[in-house]
Amino acid sequence: ATCHSAVYHEFLEETRKYPDLLVAYNAGIWGYQEWETTIRYLAGQQDHHQQHQQPKPPIPFVITAYTLSECQEDYQVISQATAGCPTKVLWSPEANPFGSKIVRQTRSSTHEYRENACWQAWLLGGTCETTPKEQP
Repeated sequence: ATCHSAVYHEFLEETRKYPDLLVAYNAGIWGYQEWETTIRYLAGQQDHHQQHQQPKPPIPFVITAYTLSECQEDYQVISQATAGCPTKVLWSPEANPFGSKIVRQTRSSTHEYRENACWQAWLLGGTCETTPKEQP
């Protein structure tokens, strides 16, 4: 194991080691702007891959969230970040049958939070347009 102090797309640029699968547990993609850059990087992985090498296959990306609302917000961010890139939604935000049934104690909200309660999955990879499309 190794430790890197960087956001994920910077790690990929440095190492050129691309994953076969990405899983982001309770990542809060909607709440961290850094995720947009990383997701766009992954969606446009062919843009970063050397032309003389074999094309990289798309990467399955599974994202979990504490609530369906957070999962839907993550979906919106991913949709915007991957605009103009070849992506495929494998499944839209939904309840995760493997998520925790135990309510997570929190003082900041009246909502019920459960670890990995909801999930979605995308297939990311290809060549992107130069700039993301603006969302209305």
